Amino acid sequence: MRDLELNTSLSEWKLRPHLEDLKEASLIVEHPEGFQVAPKGKHFYQSNWG
Repeated sequence: MRDLELNTSLSEWKLRPHLEDLKEASLIVEHPEGFQVAPKGKHFYQSNWG
């Protein structure tokens, strides 16, 4: 989370709702060590911008 805060210049309380939406869409996965892009998220990125 700290890396996301530093890279986006947003606090955790502003990032968390967006991250929860991405989790519900199965685009990211939350692990104890942090957030990671899910395979579905990688496919979504590649099909739209990759």
